Amino acid sequence: MDEWASVRRLCDRALASLPELASGVTGRVRADLPEYAMVPRDEHLADVAELHRRRIKEIAERRPPDATDLELVVTLAHHRARQGIPIEVLLGSYHVGDRELWRTLCDLAGDALPVLPSVAALMMESLHVIGAALSAAHGDITRAQQGHRITLSQRFVELLEGRQLDAETERIADALDFDPQGEFIALLWRRVGDQSALSRELEDEMTRSGARIAYAYNDLDVHLVAQGTSLPNIVGIATGNLADGQVGVGMIRGGLVGAMMSLCDARFAIAATSKARPVARFADVWPYSCVAVNENLIEPLIAGAVETARAHPHLAEAVLAYASSDMSVARTAKGMHLHANTVTYRLERWTRLVSWDPRTFDGLTKSLIACRLA
Repeated sequence: MDEWASVRRLCDRALASLPELASGVTGRVRADLPEYAMVPRDEHLADVAELHRRRIKEIAERRPPDATDLELVVTLAHHRARQGIPIEVLLGSYHVGDRELWRTLCDLAGDALPVLPSVAALMMESLHVIGAALSAAHGDITRAQQGHRITLSQRFVELLEGRQLDAETERIADALDFDPQGEFIALLWRRVGDQSALSRELEDEMTRSGARIAYAYNDLDVHLVAQGTSLPNIVGIATGNLADGQVGVGMIRGGLVGAMMSLCDARFAIAATSKARPVARFADVWPYSCVAVNENLIEPLIAGAVETARAHPHLAEAVLAYASSDMSVARTAKGMHLHANTVTYRLERWTRLVSWDPRTFDGLTKSLIACRLA
């Protein structure tokens, strides 16, 4: 006796109701998986109908997907990847489709009811084969897209660093989903070793925050350009994830010219970083960073003071605290938990060693530069 004859009749009934099934599956997928809003509904409906026609045929013939069936699965996976549908969402849509197909088969079972457990086992086996093909095909496209984006990202930052604002720069900005007229902010991460790299967690968190980023590696430096709805929040995410090394943060500036200038800001800002201050924002440290970038020009003038600050860190600490306390010995003493006479002694000692009196504006300005560069 051919027990599968009843299943073939069931499949005929399911095929007769395919338009209703396909419409129901399409609606359910779009309701449960909002990412499918980027797929045109008519296209989505046609794909669902064809996939389920083949699934029903597989069941009727009591077999898993053949090469032709899997070719369609692979083609569709490639297409969905290019449309930006994540693999977990794509797999979820197949599970929704199989669930709705199973309900239809149960409703129409009739004399095939006793054989439904075998149908379920076949469907599970087929879904496993399809899932593996989907993951592999989707991964191929995703990796290719990621590789292409990394290449574009590197080129975009290189063009900005090279001050080449031409049609190519605008084309790449558009390809990376940047608004060329929008606001940008740049960061420079100086790694402690070439084994460090931007983490996937950082990129994922940036994406979740609505940020778009481009980055380029240059020896130990990683240059980042970002754009999004909340640039201060983007900076917080980045600096919170870049634990090792130093980070220079540029200013928020408009347009591609602004992106180029923000990268320059970041380069200047990182010159003002240290182990004690691993993150520096150009807006906060520009007086020191502009000097630090040109340290070689003033090196003969400040070398002695820098060496003194390194040899006598307690004196440098007093000078910095005195500046932070608005040149008030009393406030400096309170902040450092010292007696006022001790603060005065340290400032005088600094003056004798470097010949700059930090109790004068000129002497304090020069002393601060030396202490910052120490």
